[in-house]
Amino acid sequence: MSFILILLPVFGIFAIGFVGQKLLHFDIPNLSKLTLYLMSPFLALGTFYKNPITMDYVYLAVYIFVLCLALILIITLVAKIMGYSLRDRCALILASAFMNNGNYGTPVVLLVFGSTGLNIAVILMVLQQLAMSTIGIYYAAKGSSDAGGYKVVLKRVVRMPIAYGALLGLTLQLLHVSIPAPLLTCINLVGNAAIPTIMIVLGMQLAVISFRPDCSF
Repeated sequence: MSFILILLPVFGIFAIGFVGQKLLHFDIPNLSKLTLYLMSPFLALGTFYKNPITMDYVYLAVYIFVLCLALILIITLVAKIMGYSLRDRCALILASAFMNNGNYGTPVVLLVFGSTGLNIAVILMVLQQLAMSTIGIYYAAKGSSDAGGYKVVLKRVVRMPIAYGALLGLTLQLLHVSIPAPLLTCINLVGNAAIPTIMIVLGMQLAVISFRPDCSF
């Protein structure tokens, strides 16, 4: 019963986005850009600035990338044995080797473990974003005929703002630079708005999904 009570607020926020999109027809792409480019970097900045980096986070980073590479290796071997094309192989890697631990996982961690768990979840989310925006984009470009080559891939990688927020927060922490209280309050307010806004946008995206049976694969 307690598990259901924990999940109710999460699905409640999804439902708000779902119903809002059905009734008001928001511009989802622009809202997604808002969360990606304006809110998430401040969430990462505040998290990396406030939390001392220990070896535990180094182990977490190593674990994320080793797990990702191990899954890619397994999927590649299975795909070659099954005779899948390069495009299908890359699609399987993108679907199986990378996790989406932001939209759903992060708020659940917040509700279960509080702010301490949220700090770890945000760091995990940043690390996963780094893996997705480097290794993931590589396979997305490799499996797509219209990706534009690896120069385009590199441009997409350097445009991921959450990594810059994390890097800035970590740099300020290591250099012992104090952020003025009013500015830190601003950073926290915008960062704290990131997770519920992302969840609302996800609910909106669910509202515009059309389901089609496709058994060709």
